[in-house]
Amino acid sequence: MTRYLTNKAVLLASLCMSTVVVADQTLFYGEWGTRAQCSRSLITPKGTKHHAPFEISAGWLQHGDSWCRLNWLNSVTNENGAFAVAHAICGEDDSRDYRINFNLDTDELTLVWNNEFGNNGLRRCLIN
Repeated sequence: MTRYLTNKAVLLASLCMSTVVVADQTLFYGEWGTRAQCSRSLITPKGTKHHAPFEISAGWLQHGDSWCRLNWLNSVTNENGAFAVAHAICGEDDSRDYRINFNLDTDELTLVWNNEFGNNGLRRCLIN
């Protein structure tokens, strides 16, 4: 009987474990953006707001003054890069939930938010 319970406990524990491959997520970490975003240039010549890259880490995505808490759901690598899905809670007082698909194809990253809109053509920003 004890052996049966032990096997059942091991099976239950293995079913509850996350299927996320942590090493694959790290491919998305860092600063990503267009040339203007990476250089943080002014949005308008005489303005005060700058373009901002997407800064991605293990638990956060930042874009300018906006922050999202990330919960990685799935991550896989392929021949040309990687694909991952994360649940994001963005904002402070008025938080919003998003499902973000991260698609890394060769050196270009695309973010798709709730399968409705996306940011594409993002390249890894070079740190000077």
